Amino acid sequence: MVCGLFDVSSGAEYDNLVVGCVILGEKFGGLGNIAYLCPQKLLNIINNLNFIVMRSIKSMMMGGAILFGLAMCFTSCEGTLDDVFGEWSRPTPVTPTENPDVTPEPPANPMLAVPLTLEVTTAGTIVVNNPRSGMQYSTDGGVTKTTMTATTTIPTTGELAVGDKVQFYGNGTSITSYNGTKITGGTAKVKVFGNIMSLVDEEGFADNKKLTADKTFYWLFDTYDNLTDASGLQLPATTLTMDCYRGIFRNCSYLTTAPEKLPAENLASNCYQQMFYGCGKLTTAPELPAENLAPNCYKMMFSDCNNALTTAPELPAKILATNCYESMFANCKKLTATPKLPAESLVTECYITMFFGCTSLTKAYVKAAYDATDCANMFYNCTNTSAVTLYTDGDWSGCTDISNWNKVAYPTE
Repeated sequence: MVCGLFDVSSGAEYDNLVVGCVILGEKFGGLGNIAYLCPQKLLNIINNLNFIVMRSIKSMMMGGAILFGLAMCFTSCEGTLDDVFGEWSRPTPVTPTENPDVTPEPPANPMLAVPLTLEVTTAGTIVVNNPRSGMQYSTDGGVTKTTMTATTTIPTTGELAVGDKVQFYGNGTSITSYNGTKITGGTAKVKVFGNIMSLVDEEGFADNKKLTADKTFYWLFDTYDNLTDASGLQLPATTLTMDCYRGIFRNCSYLTTAPEKLPAENLASNCYQQMFYGCGKLTTAPELPAENLAPNCYKMMFSDCNNALTTAPELPAKILATNCYESMFANCKKLTATPKLPAESLVTECYITMFFGCTSLTKAYVKAAYDATDCANMFYNCTNTSAVTLYTDGDWSGCTDISNWNKVAYPTE
């Protein structure tokens, strides 16, 4: 008997502790005593005592709340008290992760379930120019939706108050491109957040990550001077189309913060071209994890973000595409270091004018060697002094724009 009960009065043994307790409780009733005969190791610790008496134990038995006493009995126990009581007296322990090296999936982003929303930060109006047929808006959290048929001022009378929110939807899934539509007018200052996919999938936008038409959100907020914050905007599509986000924030001169991430790993031609062109107050850039590029994908993306952008996003791609980085950071006058450019082979005009006019650069990272065509004017009009260091594994002696720069080895990964 590994762990059970012994009835002194009758000599009966019970292999199962619970069953034994039930039988003895029925037999003797009332309050009693129970003792455990402990292993030798425990006896040594407690100065060779023969048993431990635990008095006045009340147990809930017989499938109900039956209070009963146990007659004096002994437990022969070759295991531990855990073996005695087992799961009868202990809550089930939490099972540890089978593989501690596996990182659990992060919780779903709740903002993906929020439709495209403009929140008013200074009272006024919002204007939608040339809305696509069937495009809708709501000012009461989606309870009622108003369909727009022509350029629309929201609200139709009066003003939106600070804190008011206007949400935008497509018409089912019938609208696949907003080429020609612009949310750019009105007098209210606003921030934008929520999931832009509500414009192409009215009901299923939270899980939709696929664009199907070219120029999906082409120039949607172009020249929207009252738009100041896009940090909460979700652009979750991982299947892109040609020109899908081209110029979406072009010339938003008071925009200070960009969406946190553009998650697509496979890009499409011109997909991010001029996306933040002319956003002179922009201080942050989104994460850009893509490794499969396309022609013109980042062309002029941050051109003329000239007053506030000091840090460039990482650019991990090792295989380039035609004109992929053309003028990407041209005239970003506050940029102090380039991202690391790990590609070893160049393609047609991939780096042309990429950092043209970046007069505050102190560090540049280009693994590949200089090519007069592919790198034409890459660092033109940048400060040409020994205070700037170029990290490279290639020969840049032919680039006269950086003749005075220090050249050192490209950092190892």
